[in-house]
Amino acid sequence: ALALGSETHPIPQATWEQYVDTYAIDEYAGSPCVRAGALFCRQVPQSFIRFSRKRDRKMDYFLDTANAILADRAFNVRENGYSPASWGLTDCFGKESYGHSAPPGPVMNDGTVGSTAFASALPHVPGVSLEAMKFARERLGERIWGKYGFTSSYNLKNDYCSPLYVGIELGPIIMMIENCRSGLIWDLFMRHRAARLFIERAGFSGVVDDFELPPEAPAYASWVVAGGLGRVSGDAAQHGRWGLAVDANKGCGVSLRGRLSGNDLMSFHFSSYLSCWARDMDITGAVVEVNGRAVRTVPKGFLPGNGWRHFYFEFPPESRSGALCGVRLDVRITGDAPAFDNCTMEASVPGGLPGAPGEFEATAGRVPGTILLRWTVPQGDAQSFVIRASRGGEFAGENVTCERSVVEGPGSLQEEAIRLPGWGSCVLTVA
Repeated sequence: ALALGSETHPIPQATWEQYVDTYAIDEYAGSPCVRAGALFCRQVPQSFIRFSRKRDRKMDYFLDTANAILADRAFNVRENGYSPASWGLTDCFGKESYGHSAPPGPVMNDGTVGSTAFASALPHVPGVSLEAMKFARERLGERIWGKYGFTSSYNLKNDYCSPLYVGIELGPIIMMIENCRSGLIWDLFMRHRAARLFIERAGFSGVVDDFELPPEAPAYASWVVAGGLGRVSGDAAQHGRWGLAVDANKGCGVSLRGRLSGNDLMSFHFSSYLSCWARDMDITGAVVEVNGRAVRTVPKGFLPGNGWRHFYFEFPPESRSGALCGVRLDVRITGDAPAFDNCTMEASVPGGLPGAPGEFEATAGRVPGTILLRWTVPQGDAQSFVIRASRGGEFAGENVTCERSVVEGPGSLQEEAIRLPGWGSCVLTVA
C-alpha cells in the first residue's frame, strides 16, 4: 500500500493490479474471504489503514477481515472443540509452535490461540472480540493477564499459557482498541499523503452501504423505508450476497433513508458522485446530509444492467468535504420485486451516461391552481420523465410522483403543468 502511495518512488500501477489478481476468495462456514492464512496478516496493516467503507475492484478489506475472523471462530469450535469465545489462530508463541491459521486458507492448528488475534478484532467484531477477551481473562486469570496485558497465547488442549509479552503482538492490540474507541490511529495515518495517494491510485470506491457486513460487525448504515418496509435479503442482491428488498405497491412513491455510522467518506477522491443500483424502481432524487445540512444532489442519469438500473447523482462542489451523516433516496416503485443495493461513492461517472434534465424551473401556471414546470431535454434516448413533489414540515415523507413522456428533442425546452390542490409549499424534482 505504501509503495503504491509513495510520492517519490511509487511502484507501477500494473504491479499493484497483478498483486490484487492473486487474491483467491474461498469460504468456510458461510464466511467468504481471501485465503490469506494467519489473522495477523490482516490485522497489522489494518491497525494503520482505515479500510472500512472502501472497496477496490476485488474486495472490501474490512468486510474480508470480519468474515475471516468468523471463519476462524467457527473452525475452532468445529475442529478444536472450543467455546465460541475461544478462537484466534495467528502467529504467536505457543508451547512448541509459532505459525497458526484457519481455513479457508492453509490450516496450521495445534490448539494454540493468539491473544493478538482476538483482542485486535475489536473494531471488526466488537461483541465477539470482547467475549473472547473476557473468556481468556476469567478462564486463565494471571496466567494470561499481567503487567502488560495479555501474554502471547494459550492452548486449552495442553493447558499452556505463554509467559511472553511480545511487542509486535501488543502493538496491534493497543492500536485497534484505540481505533475502536476513537479512530485516532486511523485518522492520523490516513491524513498522510502516501495513504491518500494509495486509496486513489488503487482505484478505491467509497461504500455507503452494500449490506454485506455480517451481523457481528458494525453496520455501515441503518435503513428505514418511509412509505413501505425494507429487509435485507439474498433475493435483493445486485452485488455480493445481500441487498435491501423494498415492500411497497407498484406505482407508490417511497423514500429510502440511511443513517451512516462514523466514516471518512468525504475525505478522499471519490467524494464527487453517489452511485446506487435499483431494481423495479426509479430513483428520482437523492438528498445527502453533510455536516448536519441537507444537500440535494444533481441527477446524472442511469445505465441499465441485467434487470437493474445504475443511478448516478453528483455532489455540489461546495459539499464534497466534511462528515457524511445520512442519505435519502426518493423512489417510485415500477415493478413487483423492488430492491436497492451497492450504494457507493465514485470519483467519476462512466462515459455514455444519458444526461439528466437541465435548467429546471417551476412557476405559477397559466391556469389558476396549477404549477408550470420547464426543463431542458437531455441528450440520449430517454422515453419519459418522472416528476416528484415532496412535502416538508409536519408532512415530511409525503410525496406524489407522475410520469410524462418525452415530447421534445434533445436540447429543447419541455413544459408540463401539474396541479397539487391543498399542498402549499413543496419540493419539486424531475428525473
